[in-house]
Amino acid sequence: MTAVACQVVRWVADEPQPGLVEAHLTDADGHVWRFIDKEPIFCADAVGEWTRFPVAGAIRCRIIDYGTLSDGRQVVTIDTASPDGVDSDGVTIFRVAASAISGQ
Repeated sequence: MTAVACQVVRWVADEPQPGLVEAHLTDADGHVWRFIDKEPIFCADAVGEWTRFPVAGAIRCRIIDYGTLSDGRQVVTIDTASPDGVDSDGVTIFRVAASAISGQ
């Protein structure tokens, strides 16, 4: 499954189980997007209130397009709505550095 790298930055709440965390995704333009969802959405290993944040995470996504910016950087347009329905204030389409993508 394709995923984009993110940083899990804090524990938000114990409920609903298994708990909520906040994750940040930095897009190709340097904008930081904030996500709050259940911790298994972002983390392969369990985290909790005891965790020393930030920790590396990933958001599963679908690739929409590949491109190159005017400065030569390779970028990928992704949709985080598929497969897990993850969004940042309703936004699910992001352009990120190609190096942030894994599992292609």
